[in-house]
Amino acid sequence: KDKPLLMQRALTQLPAVEETWMIGDTEADIVAAKTHGIKAIAVLCGIRDRTQLMQHQPDRIVNDLSEAVDLIFAESAVKQASAV
Repeated sequence: KDKPLLMQRALTQLPAVEETWMIGDTEADIVAAKTHGIKAIAVLCGIRDRTQLMQHQPDRIVNDLSEAVDLIFAESAVKQASAV
């Protein structure tokens, strides 16, 4: 799969890059996000371990998808509160 190309296509239908997150469990997911200036959350419940994921510098590393979603909601709430 060409994840950067798939990401480019998806971005035509998603909110602004600044408001978009990529959640993934491989280096390909992180690279695809970084290629398009999207924040990347790596999850440890997939096929790569923390050391492997850290080499590609995701913005955050969390244990699982649920934790990633909680993080996105928390960051969104902070942005909304600071905009008021």
